[in-house]
Amino acid sequence: MEGYTIKEASRELRVCQKTVHNYILRGVLKARKEYGRWIIDPESLKSLKEKKGIGDNVSITPSDKITIDKSHYEGLLKQIGQLQAKEEFLRGYVDIIEDLRERVGRLEQILSERQRRGLWGKLTRKQKSQNQKGD
Repeated sequence: MEGYTIKEASRELRVCQKTVHNYILRGVLKARKEYGRWIIDPESLKSLKEKKGIGDNVSITPSDKITIDKSHYEGLLKQIGQLQAKEEFLRGYVDIIEDLRERVGRLEQILSERQRRGLWGKLTRKQKSQNQKGD
């Protein structure tokens, strides 16, 4: 059985299996039926991958083994390391922001209490002055 199954082709093309099936039905991919299963021509798949701009850095062979270019793998590891460093850096800011939110909340409570007391104080002073005028 020379070729790819729909499942294998979908992994290669990075699309769902239904899309590969539609490609076959529309003639985008050359395929034949063997024992009731579609077998996709490897050259047809390769051609479509090139048209779609899908590189060969990562591919899945017909035997479902993943192969990856060593330099691409090392590049991915480097990117992971950089992302982890950025994540750690940003977590520091998240902690600072949470601390600031708590402080703002406490200051808003203090301000609210002072405004309430200030308004109450003004009302009581006004009442006292009115009471003194009435006496």
